[in-house]
Amino acid sequence: MPVFHLLPREDGLRHPAWSMSWHSKPCTIVADTPKQARQFANGAFIIPIRSETGPLQDLPLPWSSAELVEARRAPGMAEFGQNGALRIDNSMQPMLA
Repeated sequence: MPVFHLLPREDGLRHPAWSMSWHSKPCTIVADTPKQARQFANGAFIIPIRSETGPLQDLPLPWSSAELVEARRAPGMAEFGQNGALRIDNSMQPMLA
């Protein structure tokens, strides 16, 4: 199964969408596609918001935005877990999809 690096873009780190994520540094995710890797990252890092209305409702999910996060396939990198496995700072964190 492919492994992807998700790399937040330096010039986008001040975007208000990042206020919805508890993590804004690079991570590595096992996924079938870059889109799926982004979805796993959103599931792992987005902070639930109680209200459906308010200033954050129109913001993109940061991990899904190509303007905010670059997704690169990691060729030759050995898979380090099942689909959805996530690695931050050299430690693997299990994640539910």
